[in-house]
Amino acid sequence: MAHIKVKRGLDIPIEAGPETSGEHTDIGILEKPKQIAYDFTSFENVKLRPLVKAGDMVKIGQPLCEDKDVPGRMFASPAAGVVFDVRRGEKRKLLAIVITVAEHEEYIEKNPLAENPAKVGSLSKDALIKELLAGGLFAHIRSRPFNLLANPAKPPRSIFVKAVESAPFLPSAELQVLGKEREFQVGLAALKKLTDGPVHLVFRHDTPCKAFLEANGVEKHTV
Repeated sequence: MAHIKVKRGLDIPIEAGPETSGEHTDIGILEKPKQIAYDFTSFENVKLRPLVKAGDMVKIGQPLCEDKDVPGRMFASPAAGVVFDVRRGEKRKLLAIVITVAEHEEYIEKNPLAENPAKVGSLSKDALIKELLAGGLFAHIRSRPFNLLANPAKPPRSIFVKAVESAPFLPSAELQVLGKEREFQVGLAALKKLTDGPVHLVFRHDTPCKAFLEANGVEKHTV
């Protein structure tokens, strides 16, 4: 296990913020919002094709738009309800899709991978990429050094999983995987299939999180 010592950067002493301990279980449940928006402004260099319009009914996991340059890469709905607005900016650039959340939310028909995550091991690399693209997960994999969306047709030399959160007011990585340890390991196994090189897992040197410390099939690094 290698240790990475960061020589630059600053921990800003901001008061309050979320609980940082991975062992903390006192998590409150927020009231369901009346509306949510999928904000696409962080995908600056991506040309998006909307697949829904105002008034359409959508379900959780249903594709809302598609990457024009990478057919099949979908951006999936995080909520079920009625599309309230498709917001555009300059040159009709897609900014956000707003959804009025239904009282009783429904999921789209789950694919076999969602119903049984253990099937990751039986999928070929091409089949796994297809599932990740269709389910909206590939839209959250970035390539370095320019932080662009990863090209599914270009095998990565290696993959890094950053299990460290340093920005203010974000819950710790430990808290984010709390109760989802099995799913986290399945995710690592899926990423391992996407590269012929290693998958690197980077976490804090003093973490108590067993999901990180006991992760299988990855090279571990503390920071």
